[in-house]
Amino acid sequence: PFRVGDPISIQAYRSLMDLRAAHSLRTPLYKGFTIGLNFRLPPPRQPLSHPRSTDPLMPTDAVRKAPHPPTEVDMTYILCKPLQTGPEYESEVWLAQPCQPFSPGAPTSQVVLKFVIPSRLPRPPTELTEGMLHHEFEYTLPGDVLDCEVRAYEWLQDLQGSNMPYYYGVHQVTMPWDEVAYVIALEHVSESLSLSSIQRCIDPPIADDTNTTECTKYRDFASYVKLFTSALSALQRAHSWHIHHLDVNGDNILVDETHDHAVLIDWCNIAHLQVDEGNLGNPYEWARSRDLHLLLHTFAQCEEHYDNFAQYVRDNHPDFKTHYVPFKPNVYYA
Repeated sequence: PFRVGDPISIQAYRSLMDLRAAHSLRTPLYKGFTIGLNFRLPPPRQPLSHPRSTDPLMPTDAVRKAPHPPTEVDMTYILCKPLQTGPEYESEVWLAQPCQPFSPGAPTSQVVLKFVIPSRLPRPPTELTEGMLHHEFEYTLPGDVLDCEVRAYEWLQDLQGSNMPYYYGVHQVTMPWDEVAYVIALEHVSESLSLSSIQRCIDPPIADDTNTTECTKYRDFASYVKLFTSALSALQRAHSWHIHHLDVNGDNILVDETHDHAVLIDWCNIAHLQVDEGNLGNPYEWARSRDLHLLLHTFAQCEEHYDNFAQYVRDNHPDFKTHYVPFKPNVYYA
């Protein structure tokens, strides 16, 4: 969208994005907004040929049945509930459903639409150079932001239905303020809570309005640690494909309580863009370490389970480096 290394071109792009961001405040997405989409059919689950092994990776057990929104046909969807919205977010996430059933008597199938909006993304520094773009991790181009997340869903299709939502493709759309954006269409993991919400339930006093009966199960440490092992297994599988999340936190882990599965969303996955040089060293090893550190830190943010969790990690994962051991939540360390 601009010429890297050309401050005038970059400044013009920054000004254009600022203008579009201002327009988005006056005419934002809203409940009832309609959008035309043609969903792709998720690929069949099958063994995947690993690029560094002669043995195929067998797909994990799909514990959630694949929803059946209309696929390979033009449909109009209506936004029915905001899940993440506002100028403080780099993307907007909405629950949507078809305006009309695909066939008479067919059940309504809700989907999650994640809007990747260029004017919401960080602005490039005016002094941006090719070296900063590819070597120094200073900035990610808008197209790469989209492609990296899509790459995670497409390459890890064997995790869909267990540790990832089903994926229905990426679609170009025009926003109400006439900006071209992109929509990632995903399964709505119904009856799920974020890990952050569950942790707030477990640790008194309860600071939000979450229904505590929905997460009583995870007051039991054995159930809580099942979520950790589920998330860890998914990340390790992703790492074997050089796919990395890089933004693991309690809001990006949904909990499929029925099956005790952690469902990871909002994959950043930009490590493969980096060149193996400079302070980063091997970008894949750096990304792997970051994912593991963030995962441990995230699950440690539960005061009720902290001591048991720290002991569990020491006993069962001695291969984790000591710097992964997180501080106890709500405790100040000088």
